[in-house]
Amino acid sequence: MNKLPLMALLLCSSPILAEEINNRLGECKDAKVLTGSMIADTPWDAMYPIKLLGFQISPTGSGAPSNSSSKTMCSCEDDLGIFVPGFTQSMYEPARIIELVREPDCMMTLGGAKLSMTNGRQRGTIGSNEQGAGQGAKPAFWHYHYFAYPLLLMLEMLTPSRCGDGYMSMDLLYFSELDPTWTDEELGFFANPESAIFANPISIASCVIDNAAAAVGEPIDSMFWCAGAWGQMYPTSGYVSNKSSIPTKTSLLATRTVAALHRRLLARRTMGDDALCSAPLFPTIPKSQYKMNMMYPVAERQSAHRIGQTSMTWGEWRTIPSQEDAVYMLWRYNDCCLTFY
Repeated sequence: MNKLPLMALLLCSSPILAEEINNRLGECKDAKVLTGSMIADTPWDAMYPIKLLGFQISPTGSGAPSNSSSKTMCSCEDDLGIFVPGFTQSMYEPARIIELVREPDCMMTLGGAKLSMTNGRQRGTIGSNEQGAGQGAKPAFWHYHYFAYPLLLMLEMLTPSRCGDGYMSMDLLYFSELDPTWTDEELGFFANPESAIFANPISIASCVIDNAAAAVGEPIDSMFWCAGAWGQMYPTSGYVSNKSSIPTKTSLLATRTVAALHRRLLARRTMGDDALCSAPLFPTIPKSQYKMNMMYPVAERQSAHRIGQTSMTWGEWRTIPSQEDAVYMLWRYNDCCLTFY
């Protein structure tokens, strides 16, 4: 007689052991983002290049986006309709925090706090390749939480100006537990019907071009349905193939988060000549505008990576067993006109 099923039955029938297993599955860890890691784990070189009056005043870094502004002087309209002259300022700024968690309601960024939104339902998974009677490959799934994170203002390294987006401190902006399009791919299709256009072999194969571009320079903004080496942007749901690594899967979901918010006109394009005075809402994700760096479980302290850049160059080793959730800092390139008043 096989004793393993009997032992499993005995373990599960023990109330104490069952409660301990359930608590371990529901463990909500502290990512320690709001500690000394705000400084120590931030790749400050990711701010480069910094430009004033159109001239570079810092190291090159990863380079400015090709669609960024090259103007020296500018002018913006004030409340009275008068154009006020000024000069341009351009740089990458830490703007958002995106955390990917399997345990719903878990706020790793906020010290492991738990919000009572779902009562523990809709738990995520890293996926599996189990084969058996009635079983098959299961996709991975994570929830996301999207925070405003104006780190330079929070550390008083910059003063508030027209160049900001209005956020002065950390704030929870969006979370997937109450978004049915994130947990249901059919609802996600109706929210983004254009995904049907890109669900074909030609569109999928074309992402190889975006993959190569992200590897050697910057991703191609016009190919907004691609996320480089990470996969496809559509469907904008929390389900991804389990055949890639944890850094790749969580990076793809973090990018889908930003893409979905752009699609709903909840995110702005902050680079380019038309963004100098007021950043316009933009319906597709301008990938070259963004960079990301992992904050948890193993921080990227030296540099940030482009959207779609293969994890073989920055994060394939940033995986810890039992810590398969992730926190990313999102950097955003900001072209701004600093007016004289």
